Amino acid sequence: PEWWGQTMDEWNEPDTFPETGEGPYWSKGHGEGFMVRTGPNYKKEGLKTQSQSSMYVAVSCDAVRGQDKITDVVTKYAHGRLPPPPSCSESSQGAAPMEWTRDCPLPRVICINMMMPHTTGVVPMVKDAGCSFVGFFHIKPETIR
Repeated sequence: PEWWGQTMDEWNEPDTFPETGEGPYWSKGHGEGFMVRTGPNYKKEGLKTQSQSSMYVAVSCDAVRGQDKITDVVTKYAHGRLPPPPSCSESSQGAAPMEWTRDCPLPRVICINMMMPHTTGVVPMVKDAGCSFVGFFHIKPETIR
């Protein structure tokens, strides 16, 4: 779509944040420090540990709004075209290039469409198509290995 990768800039300043009121921006993140389920018996034990990394890297984030709800992003708006793999320096800190194949049980790209209301309050009988924050994430080489 024409808005793909165009509505929000990436924040590239490591370990800093933009000034309040500046933006909007998105950043790749690092995936460290989240409390995630651990162990083979999580259901029984309920143990959690801090995440060490992420399996995917963010490649774009867009804020969009339309006359209707934004749904089926990959098929309806991207027409099945997925973002290309990030460069080696972006995705793997200089490791080998991406080697994802169709044999991999994990998807190469994940699209997350966070749909939110656009108007505030409850307004009966008013159709609100809302707005979407659409993020595309590419599998990391270290996830495939």
